Formats: sequence, structure tokens, C-alpha cells
Amino acid sequence: MLLDPINAVISFEFYRRVASQAWWRTALYLGYLSLLLSLAGTAALKIHGGPHIDSTFVWLEKSFPPLTFVNGKLTSTLTAPLVLRHPEYDQIGIAIDTNRLEPVTLKTLEEAKAQAYVTSTAFYMLQRPGELRVYDFSKAADPKPLVIDAGFWESARAIFNRVFYPAVFASALVFLLFWNVGWTLTYALMGLLLNGLAEAGLAFGSLVPIALYAQTAACAVQGLTMVAGVAIPKWPLVSLVVTGGYIWLAIKKVREPAPAS
Repeated sequence: MLLDPINAVISFEFYRRVASQAWWRTALYLGYLSLLLSLAGTAALKIHGGPHIDSTFVWLEKSFPPLTFVNGKLTSTLTAPLVLRHPEYDQIGIAIDTNRLEPVTLKTLEEAKAQAYVTSTAFYMLQRPGELRVYDFSKAADPKPLVIDAGFWESARAIFNRVFYPAVFASALVFLLFWNVGWTLTYALMGLLLNGLAEAGLAFGSLVPIALYAQTAACAVQGLTMVAGVAIPKWPLVSLVVTGGYIWLAIKKVREPAPAS
């Protein structure tokens, strides 16, 4: 099973075995292929997105003023509103005013040119244009003081990295399992058409594993390009042509008489 991806890419003779293998082995390969793509996607996110995430936490460590949260209220030494802007994305702004008593409105955010606003009693965030989400601090009242300072953001970064990437991997794996099932059935229907053109006489049950394994080459290219951070123009069309070509050549190979042993 570990070498199946390599054989699926370089050997059309291998598809003779694929066409007649048990359903559970096809299911295992579906999970294996989804696992490899999930790893590639998570690695790509870590390589290309990780530095930006880490730099955001470093920015928060250095720029965010010390705040103290106790009994559902934030306090600070600020005497005037402060607007922080991300050094890499200056369109992202966070306004902080722990002396503000009145509620924040969309107009307030617009005037501050910010996407989020922190007051002593609530956190306001622009969800999408025209929609403001409010998080009331009183619902999380705790008599034990929590100091939000550089050490807090450093710990938050460590926890985030330990939780975020495994969560992304798990979510990607579940998504890709269903995604690959859908595309395998779609390509199997394509295989029915190609099977008729080739007059191979293969049953649909044989075309399903062929359709799954035929996606390996496209999946390998997709995984490598994600990690490398490059994009192939018109990739959906390229993937369709590559996978369709593998299905066609695999069907033709399976149709041929097996070589004498």
C-alpha cells in the first residue's frame, strides 16, 4: 500500500491488479491518498502562512498595550484611544479605548479605520461589510485577574501553533475524504464512457478503483505545488485531462491479454 502511489503514476500494468482488487483495499487507498494530501496542505500552510502568523503575534507582543481583565472588565493605563495597524497589512486595524463607555457602532469603526474595537466592557469585530459582532466581557466575568501583556501573547502563540495546525490537518482530512469520494465517482462515470469507447467491457466496480488511482498523478502535482507555493494555470482543466488520460490508458492496459508468466 505504501508504494501504491508510485505504482499508480509510473505503471499502467499495475492497474490490472487495481481493477480486480477488493473494495476494502480501494477504501484504504482513498484514506491514504487523502492523508497525504492533508499533510501536504498543512505543510504548505505552515511554510507559507506560518511566518505571517508568527509575525502577527510578534507585532501583538511589541505593540499591544498591557491590559488587565478582571470581573468582566478591561483596564489599562491608556489615556486616549489607540489604533494599532498590522505592519504587513495596514488595512487591518485594531482600536483600543478602555475609557469608552458608550457602545461602538459601524460608524465608529469607519471613523477609526479599524476592523475591531476593544473597550472596557466588550470586543467589537466587523464580520463583513455592514455587520458588527459584539462579544460582551461580562459573560466571562472572573475575579482572578488576567494580565494581557507580551508574555500573554508569547504563550498564546505557542498554544495556537500546537492547536491550529493539527486542527487544520484533521479538518482537511475529513473534507478530502468526502471530496475524493465525490471525484472518484465522477471520474468513474467518465470511465464508463471511455470503457465503452475502448470496448473493454469492464464493470463499474472495476472502474471505481481505476478512477481513484488515476487521480494520483494530479494529486501528487497538486501537493507539490502547494508546498512549493506555485500555481499551475487552468489547473482544474489540466487535472481533468491528466486524470482522464490515466483512466483511458489504464482501461486499455486492463483490456489487453495478461502477459504470459
